[in-house]
Amino acid sequence: MIIADLAVAAASLILGISFFFGKPSLIFVYFILFIMALGETFHKPALQAAIPQLVPEGELTKAGGLGQMVSSVCAMAGPMLGALLMSITSLQYIMLVDIVGAILAVSLLSMVKISRNTAIQSERPRIIEDMKQGIRAIRENKLLMRMFFRFL
Repeated sequence: MIIADLAVAAASLILGISFFFGKPSLIFVYFILFIMALGETFHKPALQAAIPQLVPEGELTKAGGLGQMVSSVCAMAGPMLGALLMSITSLQYIMLVDIVGAILAVSLLSMVKISRNTAIQSERPRIIEDMKQGIRAIRENKLLMRMFFRFL
């Protein structure tokens, strides 16, 4: 997670500097956005994998729900906050806010201790059995059967 956040912060810094010195090319902006999206792609699964190691088993459902709620609020409030900041200040300062946020996230994450020795017990994958069970469920439910073949 820390490496992903550092990559996002570095990409934001590079993009902010490029806007400070002029107007960067569209290809360059797309490349930086690709790097930032790549960082997010690695960050989210790592966060989801860390939650069971940080939260007691009885609180996992509550923690998962809270995490989804925070994610949804951020997805809704982020664009509004971005539009507000765009009306108040320049893009360079907005990028600075993004960089400060990423540095704060990395600082907080570096304080969290996650045990590397925690082995998660899991069953062997039962792909064939799971597929058979899914096909059986589709065959037994006529509505599912119609939907399955209609959207196939």
